[in-house]
Formats: sequence, structure tokens, C-alpha cells
Amino acid sequence: MSTLVSKKIQQINCFSSSLEQKSFDELLEFRYKCFRKSVRVTEVEWFALVREMSTRVLALRLFDTQLMSGLLLNEGKIIEIKTCEGK
Repeated sequence: MSTLVSKKIQQINCFSSSLEQKSFDELLEFRYKCFRKSVRVTEVEWFALVREMSTRVLALRLFDTQLMSGLLLNEGKIIEIKTCEGK
């Protein structure tokens, strides 16, 4: 894993911690803020928001390896994730 990606994952984890404190309505408000074109939202904030919403709505928390894959896909790179399902 590149140092830039691992640094972003650390930042996502840190920002995720602050989002855990917020109510669901506050998260939705942040989400709407993210969609406004006049507001600049970083990749780290987007990934942290998606992770927190996934945890709350789907009861599925994204692993760091999944975040890493998403970050690399977002850069336009091709990746493969081993599923470890015993196939």
C-alpha cells in the first residue's frame, strides 16, 4: 500500500471518529452540504461519510482494505480484491 493511500486511510479513520458523534440528521445535513457545488469537500470527508452512513444504514462497516480499494479506483487504477470466501 502506498504511503499516500495509507495516510488518507488514517485521515478517513480520524474524520470518521468525529462523524460517529453526530446525529443522523446532522449527517444528512453534511451530505447535502457535500453536494453543493460552492462547497469544496475532500475525498477524505466523502469516504468518511460513506463509511459512517454504511455503518448506520446497512449495519456494515467498511474495512480499511475496502477503503484502500475505493481510493485506488477513484484514482482510475485497476484493482483486484481477494474475497477470502474459500472458492
